[in-house]
Amino acid sequence: MPCPSRGSSSGRVHDHFIVRDMHDGPMPVDFYVWVARRGEHTVLIDTGFGQQSAAKRSRPLTVDPVEALQRIGIGPQDVTDVIITHLHYDHAGAMDRFPNAKVHVQDREVGFVTGRYMCHAHLSQPFEADDVVTLIRRLHAGDVVFHDGDDRLCEGISLHLLPGHTPGLQGVRGDDETRGRCYLPRTRHTIMPTC
Repeated sequence: MPCPSRGSSSGRVHDHFIVRDMHDGPMPVDFYVWVARRGEHTVLIDTGFGQQSAAKRSRPLTVDPVEALQRIGIGPQDVTDVIITHLHYDHAGAMDRFPNAKVHVQDREVGFVTGRYMCHAHLSQPFEADDVVTLIRRLHAGDVVFHDGDDRLCEGISLHLLPGHTPGLQGVRGDDETRGRCYLPRTRHTIMPTC
């Protein structure tokens, strides 16, 4: 289930893509986090971003991600698993606020954001160093689960390595006997070749 909108951008096309589009025009974007529940698992798909990133990137934050969860009856301590689809600032900005959760991330994503590609401003721009440091701190605390390609988190929830705008982009598939199948992320991001 999607949580209420947590942020927005009234930017223009060139604000959302690495390569400037000659057909620049308005391109509003809303930002969401998602929740999936299965058995004893309360899974948060992406963690959103906070006030600091919102201010730095001129992205109005309408609802804090933790507040959005609380509106649907989920406290930060109730989240058992956090799936980070990729480590861009708007997907990984509040990992430290879910103390009981295991953080699920692809090997390739961590290698990308901690390696030589971050020497290039156009590749590092969508990431926040503080988010990467938070992930590393959680790793050293024993809270990170690495995935190398497709994997199963639990019955009915699986992770899938996808082609996309980061080398370790992962999607989530939820399977339910009565509700059917759901795929996340649902995104309008551009495809970027992996370096």
